[in-house]
Amino acid sequence: MSLLKVNDLKCRYMTDIDTVRAVDGISFEIEEGEVLGIVGESGSGKTTVALGIMGLLPENTAVSGEILYRDELISSMPESRMDRVRWKDIAIVFQNSLEVLNPVLKIGVQVTEPMIKHLDISPEKARSKCADLFRTVGLDPEWMNSYPHQLSGGMRQRVLLAMALSCDPKLLILDELTSALDAFTRRDIRDLLLDLQKKNGYTMLMISHDLTFVSSV
Repeated sequence: MSLLKVNDLKCRYMTDIDTVRAVDGISFEIEEGEVLGIVGESGSGKTTVALGIMGLLPENTAVSGEILYRDELISSMPESRMDRVRWKDIAIVFQNSLEVLNPVLKIGVQVTEPMIKHLDISPEKARSKCADLFRTVGLDPEWMNSYPHQLSGGMRQRVLLAMALSCDPKLLILDELTSALDAFTRRDIRDLLLDLQKKNGYTMLMISHDLTFVSSV
């Protein structure tokens, strides 16, 4: 049984003056423990696929096709049910950390929030797990008390990865994880992903315009 199956997914953005075909019939499957790469130029619909899987497409999107997680149809799930799938089963790491992270909240607060909500654990236990996650992604837990602007781009991407791992998901979607990083930081992130996959067997959907990076993973 595939962990994730996408059948003939089509996504169209509806505007007042036009209809934009962002995704025009993509199909693929990901087995448990597998890493699958989707590579294409900017504007080719890669992020739209990721947002479609997560159920996060804007309201002006017309969607057809099927998305199944463990053979359960999630593409037509009500929001209340899909909210329980996000983070615990499928988590996403977005590409622009400065846009995703709240600039006025400390990093530790932002990483512990999904754990408190979805795992129903105490704030103290969530902070302890957050510290462990920071160590896992190569960050000193002291950074939990910092604000996003106090971290480098590579460090913020590690924070987003820790946040995605916080509820022990089975599938990680990595959306242009290294697009804004220099060559040395990209290599560090690649080695971290390989280490995580080897130790924990994460299933990953890796979205990128960088064929070299994806093929190295």
